[in-house]
Amino acid sequence: MEQNKNLATEAERIQNRYNLENEMIRLAASGDAQTLHQVLQENRNTFRFPERGKDELRVDKNLAIVFNTLLRKAIEFGGVHPLHIHRISSRFAVIIEKAQSIEELDKIQDRMIDEYCELSRIGSGQGYSPAVAHSVEFIKKTYREKLNLTTLAQVVGVSKSYLCRLFKKETGKTIIEFLNRYRVEEAKRYLASGETDIADIALKTGFEDANYFSRVFKNLTGIAPSRYRLHHLES
Repeated sequence: MEQNKNLATEAERIQNRYNLENEMIRLAASGDAQTLHQVLQENRNTFRFPERGKDELRVDKNLAIVFNTLLRKAIEFGGVHPLHIHRISSRFAVIIEKAQSIEELDKIQDRMIDEYCELSRIGSGQGYSPAVAHSVEFIKKTYREKLNLTTLAQVVGVSKSYLCRLFKKETGKTIIEFLNRYRVEEAKRYLASGETDIADIALKTGFEDANYFSRVFKNLTGIAPSRYRLHHLES
């Protein structure tokens, strides 16, 4: 009798965990970082199970790896290109292994939420109105070119002032901010491949000036392009 009760409790716990994972996948795919932070904070211990012969830090690293995989699949469902998915998941796999404490791992997982959700929002038009979704697709196709807001508004079929207000409301960023973030994501791909000419990468990603590219890149990532390339290649 007691054994049956324990089995039922275990089955319910496992079902709850799968429900939680599915909810996290849905939130990450939609780019809802705020709610996902709250869900993770409330359920961190749900995924913590003792593993025989392994210390607590190793256990939490394993869980962070699982979370990395979960977020990877989530943004794939959200429509993000595999190249971007591979880059971010590989980077966090290295960061997780280098962590020295459980507290550091918790902070890493919070960073993962922010970066994966932002990539999901940039990489897909989910949840946007037709005008903003069309704008996002146009930006992704023409990011190497100089953006003309008047032309973009004409392509979308609304006034420039309306589009700017709507875009800011739905994405939380101006059109130029969004464009620069997308360009930086593309620049990361070139840097990770080992390309050394920063000026060339700047031109390939739509920045006419290498110095401006470096300033934007550092502002959005916290490090200079050359440091990013070096860090990625060393890892």
